[in-house]
Amino acid sequence: MKREQKWVVPRTSKVLDPRIAIARHLSWTKPISSETEYSLPEPDHYNYAGLAKQPWDCPIVQAQVFYWDRKLDGWWSVYYVPQELETEFIAWATDIPFDFCWTPFRLTKMRNRRTLLKTRASAVEQTADERLYTMGYYDELQKEFNIDLGKTLGTPRPNMPTGEFV
Repeated sequence: MKREQKWVVPRTSKVLDPRIAIARHLSWTKPISSETEYSLPEPDHYNYAGLAKQPWDCPIVQAQVFYWDRKLDGWWSVYYVPQELETEFIAWATDIPFDFCWTPFRLTKMRNRRTLLKTRASAVEQTADERLYTMGYYDELQKEFNIDLGKTLGTPRPNMPTGEFV
């Protein structure tokens, strides 16, 4: 889908990528692999942002971040807009009085969330999550709050060492 003119950022723009402030705040670093241990969407997945005198909450988008930019004297409203909601989002944003609109030149592919028990098979010691698993912490947590942590935990490695952990 071709971007509407409002969202085309000139390559000569001196305005920094608004996702940088989010990444710094979270101490986020871009993973090398296709898996991440951060919550999704990650800072590099946000694909629309607008600078205005007030933050603008979009009712159709779930992942939004708002922050004050002292240098530009305005609020950044940063959005992760899934492809299927892009047309709706553009229609909503048309009448919003953004002073500056931003969108990345290239979109980043969504990574998969790494499970808690995933670790290198050759690791010599247990990780903190493996230790909690062997102590029954996650079983109790699931019972107490009546939730299923199966997808979040993953499967333990077959050669998991016993004893000390990192």
